Amino acid sequence: MLVMLAVPFALAQQMNSSSFKITSDTADSSGGSRNSSSYNMQSSLNSVSGTLNSSSFSMTAGFISTLALSVNAPNVLNQTVTGSNWNQPVNFTVLTKDVDNDTVTVSFYTSNDNSSFTLRGTATCNTCSGYTKFNFSISNYACSDISTKYFKFTASDGSLSNETGVLNFSVAKAVVPQSNITVAEGANKTISTYSTINLTFRIYDPYNGTPVAGRNASVYVQNVGAFNKMSCITNSTGHCRVQLTPACDYSGGPHTFLGGIAGDSCYADTNSTSSTFTTDALAFCSRISFKLAFNINGSPGDAVYAGSNSGAGFYGAGNASAPYACIEDGSNAFGIVQTGSQLDYINVSAGSIAISETQEGNRFAIPVVGSACSLIGTKSLSHPLQPFISTNEGVGAIELVLEYPGIDIRGDYERTGSFTLVIERNESDDRQLIIDII
Repeated sequence: MLVMLAVPFALAQQMNSSSFKITSDTADSSGGSRNSSSYNMQSSLNSVSGTLNSSSFSMTAGFISTLALSVNAPNVLNQTVTGSNWNQPVNFTVLTKDVDNDTVTVSFYTSNDNSSFTLRGTATCNTCSGYTKFNFSISNYACSDISTKYFKFTASDGSLSNETGVLNFSVAKAVVPQSNITVAEGANKTISTYSTINLTFRIYDPYNGTPVAGRNASVYVQNVGAFNKMSCITNSTGHCRVQLTPACDYSGGPHTFLGGIAGDSCYADTNSTSSTFTTDALAFCSRISFKLAFNINGSPGDAVYAGSNSGAGFYGAGNASAPYACIEDGSNAFGIVQTGSQLDYINVSAGSIAISETQEGNRFAIPVVGSACSLIGTKSLSHPLQPFISTNEGVGAIELVLEYPGIDIRGDYERTGSFTLVIERNESDDRQLIIDII
């Protein structure tokens, strides 16, 4: 509020716009003087001349003194908060206005419990007759600060103050942009089934300017329409690496994969863009293989061998001690022997033996011996499909299973006594095999 004081007077000396002395010198009816006193004042001057009342006296100058008094507290309102991720600045604003046009100081406070508040910063406005926006920012939050927090503002003109209400905000998990999760290994590679590929991603926090180290991450690999998840922990350089050794349940051809942060307490889940690698399943999973599946004389517990010294398991071409598989019960033995030029794999398990080859014109011998599997390794073959001894019903029935995924198999399926299998590809249909038993 502005208070205006108007005082008439007669000048006793020359006045100017700086400090001067005035004397009240008004005559009374007795010819004396009244209210004689002196004042030292500072004011602006206005020249006035005229008759004020019926007493008719002359005033050659006058002044108006204006006194400014602080009678209103500053307004403070419209507080806002933007941003919440702990690895980026969280910004706060408020509007302040003082109708008295005083100098105003705005103070910003935060609290972890809505009880004890900490001063975060101050700012001053020398001319706040209109609404002025004040900006504050906090850029030193850490993962440990993730929680709900509170903030408020105060505004003071030195004698009077005002305060906003308390609002809450959340410090949230950090977010890494997708462009900062990049493939380091695996993209555009081609591997064979049962070979191992490294799938590696690097995760970098551009806001902190550091690798995302020691955080939970995952790599996802697509196979037959679904994604398989493999977890890892980023190392000191922000790399997450998994190793994949696809078996025959992985289809041949391209596989999409991607990776990123997953299930971490400090960073929100974010994945990279997708990349691909290719699996060549032909060598291990799409070539001809022979499989024998049975229990000798109908009794369980038969022993199985891959070569002369190895037991149950999967063996690639370079890992088999001898190119045959065998199953025995101590008295009888049945086997499959590679007779082609290139072994693919040997796979043996309880009650099942299988051999695969990786070239056209695959050939297998199916020996039956009257004692241990070790004898098979000492025999030489006179013909690729000639058993060592004739099979008869007294030895026990043998189930022969020819596995060739995606291929239609035609021909005879049962035969007793001695026999020879002749397997040919149908010349008029590449997806069909013809088996003759002779």
